[in-house]
Amino acid sequence: VVSTQSTGGVIFDIKLTESRLFSVSDDRTLIIWDRVSGEILHRLYGHTARILKVVLMPLCEGVVTVGEDNQVVVWSRDTGEKMTSLTPHVGYGIRAVHCRNKTLVTGGWDSTVVQVSFSSKKSNRELEQFVVDLAEDPPKWVSWTEEVGLLVQLASGELRLYDVHLDRYEVVVSAVDSGFKDYSKHCKIGSVLVIGGRTGSLCLVDCKSKKYSTLNCGNESKIFSLTAVSCKAEGKNFVHIVSRGGVSNTLADY
Repeated sequence: VVSTQSTGGVIFDIKLTESRLFSVSDDRTLIIWDRVSGEILHRLYGHTARILKVVLMPLCEGVVTVGEDNQVVVWSRDTGEKMTSLTPHVGYGIRAVHCRNKTLVTGGWDSTVVQVSFSSKKSNRELEQFVVDLAEDPPKWVSWTEEVGLLVQLASGELRLYDVHLDRYEVVVSAVDSGFKDYSKHCKIGSVLVIGGRTGSLCLVDCKSKKYSTLNCGNESKIFSLTAVSCKAEGKNFVHIVSRGGVSNTLADY
């Protein structure tokens, strides 16, 4: 176990590779750590406000950060070099981001979802022409699935599924039924999306059939994180839950 402390505030998000740890915090920095030694390899500045999310972009060896300054910044995960940046949203910042191949999907407080595609050249990017207008209901989570399209959860708690052409959508879970207004945590197990919220209950959504069920895992406190765990020996899937009430594992087969 390696314990490190060298950020100037609250850490909002982390991502891991086999050799690196990437953290972003409210001191406006991206820190790249050596995962084994805990040594800081790079402390990077490029945002003018708090950084809220970090995602990895495997095909170009990049690291992407987004935050309250509406910037999308792409860094080299090896050298820490700032490869490119753009501002696809207006208003109060970006709170949702997902990467697939060399394409980013971002959700902003301006109630839009934007797709950004990057070419192989570090300085070249193309802003896709579509912008999904969510009618003053900001997206708080986005994820692209190759099988069914784009999943977007709104601040109201509503979960939408956009088709692969992004010209129509279905409401998979309504705002009334979700119970996840303004707060939710997510993980995926295959085609099943697991959502947790303030009350400790889980919502399991089968993205292919577009059906969902609610699971009471016996924990009535706020969920801080969800991690999918597949047990191949038993042929079962579990969700590792960290909440105000403690740590637990729950069977999560749909």
